[in-house]
Amino acid sequence: MTKLILSLLLLVGVATQSFAQQFHFKSYSLEQGLSRSGVYYILQDNSGFLWIGTEGGGVCKFDGIKFINYTRHNGLAAENVRVIFQDDRNVLWFGTSNGLSYYNGKSFTTINEDDGLADNFVRSITQDHEGNIWIGTNRGISIIDPDEKGISGKLKVNFTLPHMKIRSLLAQGDIVWIGTDKGLCKFQDNNITVLDKSDGLSHDLILNMYVDGKNKLWVGTQNGLNLVHNDTINSWGLGEGLIHERVRSITEDNYGQIWIGTSEGISIFNGNDFRSLSEINGLSNDRIRCVTNDQFGNIWVGTFFGGIMRYNHQDFISYTPSEGLVSNQILSINEDDQGDIIVGTYDGVSKMKIRDNELIGSKTVNLENGLSSNSVRTVFKDERS
Repeated sequence: MTKLILSLLLLVGVATQSFAQQFHFKSYSLEQGLSRSGVYYILQDNSGFLWIGTEGGGVCKFDGIKFINYTRHNGLAAENVRVIFQDDRNVLWFGTSNGLSYYNGKSFTTINEDDGLADNFVRSITQDHEGNIWIGTNRGISIIDPDEKGISGKLKVNFTLPHMKIRSLLAQGDIVWIGTDKGLCKFQDNNITVLDKSDGLSHDLILNMYVDGKNKLWVGTQNGLNLVHNDTINSWGLGEGLIHERVRSITEDNYGQIWIGTSEGISIFNGNDFRSLSEINGLSNDRIRCVTNDQFGNIWVGTFFGGIMRYNHQDFISYTPSEGLVSNQILSINEDDQGDIIVGTYDGVSKMKIRDNELIGSKTVNLENGLSSNSVRTVFKDERS
C-alpha cells in the first residue's frame, strides 16, 4: 500500500460510486509520423523493430523514435496490410488486400493469384513445425515452400474446410489451427478435426487465436472468448464481464494476464475476473484491431482510427476531480486500518476505498459536513483509532 500511496499524486472524492481508473497510454498517430491512423496489425521483429500494418498507408517500421513507411512504391503488394509474420529465417511476410509480399531486409517480392496464391486478399499467416509457410485468404489456404519462396507444387492442401474464408492461422507444435467463418479446424497428422458451437465454442466465426505462456490456446470469436485446452473448451462473454462480444485480438502480458481487444474496448483477464478499458480509461479509440506485447514487456494496441498506443505497466495511476476528488490541491495523505486512503486538500478531506489498484468509491467531508476548516494540512491516525 505504500507504493500505492506514493503513486497517488492526484486523488479522488464526492459521493460513493463507480470510477474510471486511468491507464496512461503513450499514443502514436499521424502527428508522430504514422502513415495512417487505422491500424490492422503490429509485430515486433527479432531485431526489436516494430512493424505496423495500416489501412491504406502501407507498413511502417518504428525504431522507438521515428517511423519509416513502405508502400507499393517500395514493392509492397498493397497499402492495406492486414497481417505481418516473421518466419524462422527472419524473413518478414506481409498479407495485404492485393497479394502477399515478403521482405528480405533489402527489398520486397510479391506473390499473387498469377503465381498460384489461392486469393489476393490475405488475412492470416503462420509457419508449421516443418518450416512451411501457411497463407490464409478469402478463398482458402496456400502453402509456401520456404526454400523456393513460391507456392509449393509438392505441398498441397488435401483436406476439406467448412468455409473457405480463413481469418486466422496459428501453429502449435505439430498442430496447425485454422480459424474459419464456420468453425475452428485442427490439422494434425494429415487429419482435420472441426470444432464449432456444438463442441462448446461461443461462436462458429473465428476471428483470431493466441497461444499463451502455458501453451494454452485462446480463441476470439464473433461472440466471445474461448480457451481450448486438454480437449475442453471454456468460454466467456458479456455476462462474465467481457467488455464486448466481438474479440478481435488476444495477447498476454508479463504478469500472465490475458489482454482481449474487442470492437468496443479492451478487457484484461486475470483468470477469474475481467477489468475493462475504453476511451474513458485513456484509450485513443475504442475500436481495437490488434493487441500485442513486445520483448520489453510493453503492450501495444492498434485501433480503427486512433493510431497505436503503448502501455508499459509503470506509469502512475492518477485520480483527479474528473473521477470525483474534492480538489487537485493535495496537502496530506494517510492510510487507515481498513486500507482506505485519507486525503487532505484545500477543499476538505476525501476518503478513498481502493482495492487491487482500483478505486471503488469515496466520501468527502468539508465545512458543510462540520469540518472546522476546508484546508487540511495533516491527516494523522492515533493509536486508538
